[in-house]
Amino acid sequence: FGITAMGWKDRAECKGVDTNVFFSGAASTAQAVERYCSKCLVSDQCLAEGMASSRVFGIWGGTTQSDRTRMRAW
Repeated sequence: FGITAMGWKDRAECKGVDTNVFFSGAASTAQAVERYCSKCLVSDQCLAEGMASSRVFGIWGGTTQSDRTRMRAW
C-alpha cells in the first residue's frame, strides 16, 4: 500500500495521540492545536470532516466547534 491508499487519518500528525487532548478543556484544546494541528499535512481533510456535521464536538483541523459554527454562517 502506498501513501495514496492510506486514509487521511493514517497520515495525521496526531495519529496515536490520546483523543482526550482534542475533546476536553480549553487549555488542552490550545495545546493540541499548537502541537499537532498547526503542522499537520492533512488538516484540510480533518477540517472537512469536522464541517460535515454541526454536531461534531472537539478539535477538527485546528478549529473548535464554535469556530466551525461561525465558518458555516459565512
